[in-house]
Amino acid sequence: MYADDMALVSETIPDLQNAIDLLSIWAQTSEIKINEEKTELVIFRKGGKIAESEKIKCKGKHLQRANHFKYLGLTIQRTGKSFRIHIRSRMVAAVRAMNDFKDMKLIALGTATQLFRLMVVPTLTYGMELIWKHLTRKQLLELEKMKARYLKRVLGLSQKTRSRLVYELAKKKRSSSRT
Repeated sequence: MYADDMALVSETIPDLQNAIDLLSIWAQTSEIKINEEKTELVIFRKGGKIAESEKIKCKGKHLQRANHFKYLGLTIQRTGKSFRIHIRSRMVAAVRAMNDFKDMKLIALGTATQLFRLMVVPTLTYGMELIWKHLTRKQLLELEKMKARYLKRVLGLSQKTRSRLVYELAKKKRSSSRT
């Protein structure tokens, strides 16, 4: 039997160590193996070094410390309020989704806009309802740039074209296709 994506959370190191110990006992009686090599420890804090007393063991082995982890598709960093890595991974996934569309210049702007809304936006915004209040202005602007990047491809423009111009061209093209 395999179990995956489990997270244990505690406010104190002793309580977390106790939870790990109880999990180990349960896993052993349930004939489930915990892979200590893949099990990681993230200590949420504002900064500073991790003390020797903050080490956690599983079956006698110290768990590896990590600066972030991915849980159910959301990358959580050790400050608990920085989501830079999650934003970057969502943007990479959105670019991959955009690359799935071939010959974008041949598709009508309205159709391309619907494709963006249906295929790219959900990929780009996965998990945002949980973290949006922690995003910086810079991160929000980076997310917004993805739409301009997409429109540049649809309109056959250089990636160096200013976003404001791209939106104006898209607006003109949309209104001229209605008449």
